[in-house]
Amino acid sequence: MKRSQQQGFTLIELIVVIVILGILAVTAAPRFIDVQDEAELSVAKAIEGSIVSAVNMVHAKALVQNTLGNNAETAVATTVVADGHVDTDYGYPESTAQGIGAIIDIPSDWSIAYSGNTATFSKGDCSVVYTQPTSTAEVGRITTSAECDP
Repeated sequence: MKRSQQQGFTLIELIVVIVILGILAVTAAPRFIDVQDEAELSVAKAIEGSIVSAVNMVHAKALVQNTLGNNAETAVATTVVADGHVDTDYGYPESTAQGIGAIIDIPSDWSIAYSGNTATFSKGDCSVVYTQPTSTAEVGRITTSAECDP
């Protein structure tokens, strides 16, 4: 009669595997922890790029339509503003909901605050600020806060 043999891992083998997995986890964990900060920075850079593109397109359209005055409207293809116009100052979008807010889509967990000549797109400490020009000698400026960097 044959005896069936049970095969398995010894306690020492299991402990060695657990120690190796622990060492791998300790060395790999910091790389995965920074992923959230890097993702937030990427979203901020994407918003910044969207603002730059939108501002340049609206300014080009304002140049073509000769709507470079203060408190002007520039006709653009947008579904946010019912009449299809974006409020502009000196050919650049105003920092209002009918200006830059009408042409920029941001993630739902980001917020927009309008104050004076600035529109601030933010999530936590990370923010992207659009500043509209106040004269024909200026251009719209976009800055990203240092808190966005991981």
